[in-house]
Amino acid sequence: MPTLTLPLETQQTLRQTTDPNAYDLALGQDYEAYAARILTSKGLPTYQPQQHFILSTDHKQYRERGKCPIVDDPLSGGLRSRHFDPRLLRPYQRDLLVKVGKTRRLSVEVKALTPAAFRKHQIWVGCCPKWDLKQFRVAALLLIDQETKEIWVAPEASEWLRVKDQEDVMAYAVPRHLLSPVDAWIDAIKDSYADGLKELA
Repeated sequence: MPTLTLPLETQQTLRQTTDPNAYDLALGQDYEAYAARILTSKGLPTYQPQQHFILSTDHKQYRERGKCPIVDDPLSGGLRSRHFDPRLLRPYQRDLLVKVGKTRRLSVEVKALTPAAFRKHQIWVGCCPKWDLKQFRVAALLLIDQETKEIWVAPEASEWLRVKDQEDVMAYAVPRHLLSPVDAWIDAIKDSYADGLKELA
C-alpha cells in the first residue's frame, strides 16, 4: 500500500463524495492539493495550476468558476447532467504539474473515488471524450481512495477499457489489478528524470 506522510489531521479534513451524480469542484481541488503535497513530500516538486471551466456556446469560449448546471442538450433531445456536460471536458487544463527540470513539467490528472469504486474489477475513470480531447500528454492518472486516502496510479491509457456506463455513455475503465502504488511511480520518475531533478536541488 502507498505510504502516506501527511499528518492524520490533514487527511481527515478531506471530504467524501455525497452526490455521485454531481461534479464537486471544491472537493476535486482539495484532493489535487492533497496529491500535490504527497508528491512534493516524496521528492517530486508538484503544484496546482489555476483551474477554470471552459464553456463553449455558439463557438465562443467563456470561463466560469464553480459548478456547471444541468443543461439542455440538443444532441440527445433532453437534459444532460453536469457529469457529462461537454463544458466540463477541459481539454487544455491540467490538474497537477510535476517539476522534473528547470523548464520541464509532467502533467498529472487526479481522480478521487469512493471506496465502492475500488471494490469493482473495472474502475470507471471518466467519459471517453474527456480523455480523447485532451491537448497534452498525461504522464499519470492518480486515483485516490476517499476513505483511506491511499493513492494508486492507473496503467498506461493503452490498457484502459472502453465501456458503457449507467447513462449509456462510452467511458474509460481501468482494470483494478493493473493499478500500482504511487511510490512505485514516484521511484520510476526519479530514475527517468534524475538529471533534471538534480537541477532543482
